[in-house]
Amino acid sequence: FCKWHSASDANPRDIERWLTSKTGVGGTMNNRLSYISAFFNYCHKTLRRVDSNPTDGVERASRESGDGSREFSPAEAEAVIQAANGHWRVACAIMRHTALRKGSVFKNREGRHITCGMFNAKGHTLDIPKGTLKNRKDKRVMLNKTAYEVIAEAVKDRPLEDPIVPIMYDWEIWLALLKRAGVPYKDERGRVAGTHSFRKGVGAELVEKDVPLKVLKEILGHTDIRVTDRIYSKLRDDRQREAVGILEKSQDSLLDGGDGTRYLASVKPASPTQ
Repeated sequence: FCKWHSASDANPRDIERWLTSKTGVGGTMNNRLSYISAFFNYCHKTLRRVDSNPTDGVERASRESGDGSREFSPAEAEAVIQAANGHWRVACAIMRHTALRKGSVFKNREGRHITCGMFNAKGHTLDIPKGTLKNRKDKRVMLNKTAYEVIAEAVKDRPLEDPIVPIMYDWEIWLALLKRAGVPYKDERGRVAGTHSFRKGVGAELVEKDVPLKVLKEILGHTDIRVTDRIYSKLRDDRQREAVGILEKSQDSLLDGGDGTRYLASVKPASPTQ
């Protein structure tokens, strides 16, 4: 991808062009790190132009908390939508009802966002061309009544090339929106509420309704069904833990007397003659 012969020949433009060819415009931080590491390994072990791989020991990016983001409950998702105004309300409604990522919904510099021309009013779909979504594949998103009405109103009398949501994502606005909606940023497990919580909430609802894994994969746009299984099998485990916790609390409430004593502690064992 370049004609470097020494370290002094290196330049950002060449490496950026190569990364774009591998990961698409933008790409994720971890994808880019993987390719950069592979490149330096090649320079070190095959070409022998560098003494070592400078990316060795660099940790992959992770979520900002130990357990990552959480899913919104239907009530939380609706509260956030109602607390939003203007383009933000449109963006939140689209994420809630289509499970699209914020990187595809909000306007971005790379041009990887949904546009007014992708809205198919007759088919009640968003027909998204290759290169727009994270997996860089074509996708037809089926719209429910709410999503259809929101998008139809948003694209009305606008040029086809315009982003449906013509604003860029802003972290400070998101935090203020959560506060207005009364939705906590972190839960008791330290998991955070980000825009991805809309997407995870959709997945959670579908899992609870026993939607087949293959259908869930298509709705969420995962490239590999193993990704879908890994994420939502963990969610099923979480639900089971919550259920066990509820049963435990119910049992404790039955055992506790009104005066704070424990029923079992006050019951004397029967004598052998009884």
